[in-house]
Amino acid sequence: MDNITASLVFTLYVSFVLFAYLGYVFLFSHIGLVTRLSSGSYLQFITALIFILLVSVLFSYLAILVGNEIDGSMDRSRYLDRFLNQGRMRSYGLDFLASTVRGYGGGKDSFLFIASFVSIFIFQLAFILSRYANSYGYLILLLSGIPLTFFYLLKQGPAIAFSTLAIILFIESSGWLRRLVAIISIIFSILFHLTAIVVPIVLLTAFLMKYTHVRIVVYATLIIFFIFVDSFISIVALYSPTFAIFVESYITRGFNGGYFFAIFKYLPFYILSGYLFLKRVKLRERFRNFDYYFFLSVIISLFCILSYKMYWF
Repeated sequence: MDNITASLVFTLYVSFVLFAYLGYVFLFSHIGLVTRLSSGSYLQFITALIFILLVSVLFSYLAILVGNEIDGSMDRSRYLDRFLNQGRMRSYGLDFLASTVRGYGGGKDSFLFIASFVSIFIFQLAFILSRYANSYGYLILLLSGIPLTFFYLLKQGPAIAFSTLAIILFIESSGWLRRLVAIISIIFSILFHLTAIVVPIVLLTAFLMKYTHVRIVVYATLIIFFIFVDSFISIVALYSPTFAIFVESYITRGFNGGYFFAIFKYLPFYILSGYLFLKRVKLRERFRNFDYYFFLSVIISLFCILSYKMYWF
């Protein structure tokens, strides 16, 4: 991406962030049409969908501007190359998306736009459906660069978005319809990326975290895994040569494993986990789903720290 395009993308990104934030504040705080979708009306739901639809379109447009060169240096380039040459994406969801776009005569710009749009739209939907959603959280979400990340994670992005939606619906909803949507979301996330199969396991574990003895066992297991992760991988590799080849290919793919400074870019997760731990007594009384979110924060933090060993953690 040349300097002119980079400046344009940055300017538009900041402008879209400001527009989205002000729009959120106006609709959610001032007019109050969609302050709480869980108790809202049909009008509220449609208003929310229109809003996040517009924001998703704006940010997805940037997915085209950030560049579509095929240099093979990142996953995005590989997906574009496979799209143009009708190669397999190693993702049922992305393969279906690519074949559909090609079927309607769309090019790589259409493919990039739609793939990014799916991720950004579903992720915003998950945020708005949370009972704890507010304008400050929405601003942090936009400033975190998540929309920009979805421009490149064409396979992982939809999996992350659908997994997030499933987690929100399972944790904060009790109706059968929302649970059904959550299950469908998990299926979609797995179709885009097979590693999303851990989501049901994490949700089940999170559900059981309300019991003290379960929390002790789970956190003790996580600590042991963190300390002996190398031994764990070696043992699994003995029984699964395919897994051993998979790990080796990632470690030696020009990265030589992870790198130490990678762990610092996830500093907000460590701060969040530490804060939740120190304030766990008060927060558990205030938020009924505290143990769910604390567990998720700890899981994310541990795997982020492990990225110094292997970047794909």
